[in-house]
Amino acid sequence: MRRRTLAGIGSLAAGAVAAGSAVALTLTDEPRVSAAQVTGATTGRSAKPGDFDGDHRADLVVKRYRPGGTGQISVLYGGKGGLGAPVTFSKETPGVPGQGSASDRFGDSLAVGDLDGDGFAEVVAGAAGTRLGKTERAGAVTVLYGTRKGLTAKGARSVDLSLAGAPARPQKHELFGSSVLVQDLNGDGTGDLVIAGYGRTYPDLPSSIGAVYYFPGGKGGPLLKGAFAITPRTLNVKGFWRIAETLMP
Repeated sequence: MRRRTLAGIGSLAAGAVAAGSAVALTLTDEPRVSAAQVTGATTGRSAKPGDFDGDHRADLVVKRYRPGGTGQISVLYGGKGGLGAPVTFSKETPGVPGQGSASDRFGDSLAVGDLDGDGFAEVVAGAAGTRLGKTERAGAVTVLYGTRKGLTAKGARSVDLSLAGAPARPQKHELFGSSVLVQDLNGDGTGDLVIAGYGRTYPDLPSSIGAVYYFPGGKGGPLLKGAFAITPRTLNVKGFWRIAETLMP
């Protein structure tokens, strides 16, 4: 199996992102498998640091493993004595959109960064197994916002491909949210959201699999305006390729 890493999301998107930092996409030339068999690689599966309350001390968000239960994440705030007691969030938390299930994989992928420019870090929790209507394992991500009082479920948002203006439509077994990344890619000082759909398939490109989606940051968090998708056609790859196996800053 060969691996190829492509850096520079701006050039991949024909200049739609400019003057920012780059993100690397790892491609593999493994023979194509059924999307139903893809489990998806995740970025930041276990823990991510960030300052969610603006006190200039590092906090920590971690995935909580609950066999047979709905996915959970916990935030531990940094203080003079070190990390404090965990504060837990799930789709069962009031204010968090969606309905939790053992199969949605909430929190399997985690990313941290300031998506709305207010100086507080947000948490992005992928739930790649989320069902959207009748579309199984289409995937979604949840954005929880940082405030002076810490991370909050108030105003939490779900980002998925069923939203009006999304750069693609939901697909069965796509696993949108299998990997997530927050990085300032357009140089405006606000983090942008990059989401992998590791299981995306293409009828006209039967030997390729996967997609990457870009949502610019801004007031209110990740924006649909200016969002776009990076596909095997965008990358002009030929042969057996998977894109979005991993996302790296």
